[in-house]
Amino acid sequence: MQMVDNAPKPFWSGWVKFAGLALAGGVTGFVLARTVGQSFEAGGALSHIAGSEPALLVAAMYILMGVFVGLGTLSPRIGAAVLNVEDADEVREQAPVLLPSAIGCVLIGLSLVALALGGPAGPLSPTMAVGIGAVSLAIATVVTVKTNRRADELMRALFRETGAASFYLIFITLGGWAAAAQIGLVPAPSAIAVLTLLWAMPLVASFWVIGRRGMLKPRG
Repeated sequence: MQMVDNAPKPFWSGWVKFAGLALAGGVTGFVLARTVGQSFEAGGALSHIAGSEPALLVAAMYILMGVFVGLGTLSPRIGAAVLNVEDADEVREQAPVLLPSAIGCVLIGLSLVALALGGPAGPLSPTMAVGIGAVSLAIATVVTVKTNRRADELMRALFRETGAASFYLIFITLGGWAAAAQIGLVPAPSAIAVLTLLWAMPLVASFWVIGRRGMLKPRG
């Protein structure tokens, strides 16, 4: 007679895991926002380049995501606890895609950090900012291309859908802002605002795409 496994699931699984990770992410985001905000206040370390706060927060999101996924991939046991996967075996199976993606996220975040802190008033010289930004983006592009080649059909479909959604979001946000500025309704976007939106919209698009496919639901 076939036995049915009725063993209870571990406490750190399902919606408990989802809620715990969401809470941890919220607390981390709050601390980051507060720290960055204080740095830009009068007398703060970055008060002379006010206006780059959103860019640094978006960059921090990329870097944190990359670090979390990277650490989780290098240690499948940790990955099973902090990533939305069934178990450590799934982490090992997806490692050829997850690890390069994590590296790409960190590099993309670093490129925006360099651009946000560069310029005449920034702590980075224009040459250094452009150099770090360009090299980071170039390596991230190579890593992304290799990741796409290793990905299965589902992941490739997600990449395509995210790219398409990013295009439309960028067109709507930047195009709408520019149109409103052209007719005098709002001030024109600054260069750092444009860069921030170019980096932020793919993040929004990726969450929208995976959410639409039901991939944000707790799995393990």
